[in-house]
Amino acid sequence: MESGTAARRAIDAGTFAEAFRITAANKADEVFVRTKGDDVAVTWGQMRERVDALAGGLAKLGLERGQCIALLLTNRPEFHLADLAAVTLGAAPFSIYMTYSPEQIQYVCSDAEARILITEPDFLPQVLEARKELPDLEHVILVEGEH
Repeated sequence: MESGTAARRAIDAGTFAEAFRITAANKADEVFVRTKGDDVAVTWGQMRERVDALAGGLAKLGLERGQCIALLLTNRPEFHLADLAAVTLGAAPFSIYMTYSPEQIQYVCSDAEARILITEPDFLPQVLEARKELPDLEHVILVEGEH
Protein backbone atom coordinates (compact mmCIF):
# COMPACT_ATOMS: atom_id res chain seq x y z
CA MET A 1 0.00 0.00 0.00
CA GLU A 2 1.30 3.45 -0.82
CA SER A 3 2.41 5.27 2.32
CA GLY A 4 0.20 8.27 1.51
CA THR A 5 -2.84 6.00 1.37
CA ALA A 6 -1.88 4.38 4.69
CA ALA A 7 -1.34 7.80 6.24
CA ARG A 8 -4.78 8.91 5.04
CA ARG A 9 -6.34 5.75 6.48
CA ALA A 10 -4.66 6.46 9.83
CA ILE A 11 -5.87 10.07 9.81
CA ASP A 12 -9.40 8.91 9.04
CA ALA A 13 -9.37 6.18 11.70
CA GLY A 14 -12.25 6.20 14.14
CA THR A 15 -10.03 5.92 17.22
CA PHE A 16 -6.49 6.72 18.22
CA ALA A 17 -5.89 3.01 18.84
CA GLU A 18 -6.98 2.21 15.28
CA ALA A 19 -4.71 4.93 13.88
CA PHE A 20 -1.80 3.50 15.87
CA ARG A 21 -2.43 0.00 14.48
CA ILE A 22 -2.67 1.24 10.89
CA THR A 23 0.54 3.23 11.24
CA ALA A 24 2.33 0.37 13.00
CA ALA A 25 1.40 -2.00 10.18
CA ASN A 26 2.68 0.45 7.58
CA LYS A 27 5.90 1.40 9.41
CA ALA A 28 6.66 -1.82 11.28
CA ASP A 29 10.44 -1.57 10.87
CA GLU A 30 10.76 2.16 11.47
CA VAL A 31 11.69 3.53 14.90
CA PHE A 32 8.68 4.49 16.99
CA VAL A 33 10.52 5.77 20.07
CA ARG A 34 14.11 5.93 21.24
CA THR A 35 15.96 7.11 24.28
CA LYS A 36 18.61 9.80 24.24
CA GLY A 37 21.80 8.27 22.93
CA ASP A 38 19.84 5.43 21.32
CA ASP A 39 20.36 3.11 24.29
CA VAL A 40 16.83 1.88 23.60
CA ALA A 41 15.10 2.03 20.22
CA VAL A 42 11.71 0.43 19.66
CA THR A 43 10.16 0.01 16.22
CA TRP A 44 6.49 0.48 15.43
CA GLY A 45 6.12 -3.29 15.01
CA GLN A 46 7.81 -4.01 18.33
CA MET A 47 5.66 -1.41 20.07
CA ARG A 48 2.49 -2.94 18.59
CA GLU A 49 3.49 -6.35 19.97
CA ARG A 50 4.29 -4.89 23.40
CA VAL A 51 1.08 -2.86 23.44
CA ASP A 52 -0.96 -5.97 22.65
CA ALA A 53 0.81 -7.96 25.39
CA LEU A 54 0.37 -5.25 28.03
CA ALA A 55 -3.24 -4.61 26.99
CA GLY A 56 -3.89 -8.32 27.46
CA GLY A 57 -2.33 -8.23 30.91
CA LEU A 58 -4.28 -5.13 31.91
CA ALA A 59 -7.50 -6.75 30.69
CA LYS A 60 -6.76 -9.80 32.85
CA LEU A 61 -6.38 -7.43 35.80
CA GLY A 62 -9.86 -6.13 35.04
CA LEU A 63 -9.20 -2.89 33.15
CA GLU A 64 -12.22 -2.19 30.95
CA ARG A 65 -13.47 0.38 28.50
CA GLY A 66 -14.20 3.69 30.18
CA GLN A 67 -12.17 3.00 33.31
CA CYS A 68 -9.23 5.15 34.35
CA ILE A 69 -5.65 3.99 34.82
CA ALA A 70 -2.99 6.13 36.52
CA LEU A 71 0.51 6.59 35.08
CA LEU A 72 3.27 7.97 37.27
CA LEU A 73 6.26 7.69 34.96
CA THR A 74 9.10 9.83 33.70
CA ASN A 75 9.58 10.47 29.99
CA ARG A 76 10.53 6.94 29.00
CA PRO A 77 9.42 4.40 26.36
CA GLU A 78 7.28 2.54 28.90
CA PHE A 79 5.09 5.62 29.28
CA HIS A 80 4.03 5.37 25.64
CA LEU A 81 3.59 1.62 25.98
CA ALA A 82 1.30 1.94 29.00
CA ASP A 83 -0.64 4.81 27.48
CA LEU A 84 -1.26 2.96 24.21
CA ALA A 85 -2.16 -0.30 25.95
CA ALA A 86 -4.81 1.50 28.00
CA VAL A 87 -6.19 3.31 24.95
CA THR A 88 -6.30 -0.01 23.06
CA LEU A 89 -8.72 -1.28 25.70
CA GLY A 90 -10.80 1.89 25.56
CA ALA A 91 -9.61 2.93 29.00
CA ALA A 92 -8.61 6.46 29.96
CA PRO A 93 -4.98 6.80 31.04
CA PHE A 94 -4.04 9.87 33.05
CA SER A 95 -0.68 11.17 34.19
CA ILE A 96 0.27 11.98 37.74
CA TYR A 97 2.89 14.68 38.19
CA MET A 98 6.20 13.30 39.42
CA THR A 99 6.30 15.96 42.14
CA TYR A 100 2.96 15.02 43.70
CA SER A 101 2.85 14.19 47.37
CA PRO A 102 1.18 10.98 48.57
CA GLU A 103 -1.90 13.03 49.47
CA GLN A 104 -2.12 14.46 45.96
CA ILE A 105 -1.64 11.02 44.41
CA GLN A 106 -4.39 9.70 46.67
CA TYR A 107 -6.71 12.53 45.66
CA VAL A 108 -6.35 12.17 41.87
CA CYS A 109 -6.51 8.36 41.96
CA SER A 110 -9.57 8.44 44.17
CA ASP A 111 -11.28 11.08 42.06
CA ALA A 112 -10.62 9.06 38.87
CA GLU A 113 -11.56 5.77 40.56
CA ALA A 114 -8.30 4.27 39.31
CA ARG A 115 -7.89 0.58 40.13
CA ILE A 116 -4.46 0.28 38.48
CA LEU A 117 -1.40 2.52 38.71
CA ILE A 118 1.79 2.05 36.69
CA THR A 119 4.96 3.60 38.06
CA GLU A 120 8.70 3.19 38.45
CA PRO A 121 10.81 2.48 41.55
CA ASP A 122 11.70 6.13 42.26
CA PHE A 123 8.04 6.94 42.91
CA LEU A 124 7.06 3.75 44.70
CA PRO A 125 7.38 5.14 48.27
CA GLN A 126 4.88 7.95 47.52
CA VAL A 127 2.55 5.52 45.73
CA LEU A 128 2.60 3.02 48.58
CA GLU A 129 1.93 5.79 51.09
CA ALA A 130 -1.00 7.03 48.99
CA ARG A 131 -2.30 3.49 48.56
CA LYS A 132 -2.96 3.25 52.31
CA GLU A 133 -5.97 5.52 51.68
CA LEU A 134 -6.92 3.97 48.33
CA PRO A 135 -8.80 0.73 48.99
CA ASP A 136 -9.95 0.59 45.36
CA LEU A 137 -6.40 0.79 43.95
CA GLU A 138 -6.00 -2.94 43.39
CA HIS A 139 -2.76 -3.08 41.41
CA VAL A 140 0.50 -1.13 41.38
CA ILE A 141 2.67 -2.14 38.43
CA LEU A 142 6.39 -1.35 38.33
CA VAL A 143 8.01 -0.92 34.93
CA GLU A 144 11.32 -2.18 36.33
CA GLY A 145 12.74 -3.50 39.57
CA GLU A 146 11.15 -5.77 42.11
CA HIS A 147 8.59 -5.30 44.85
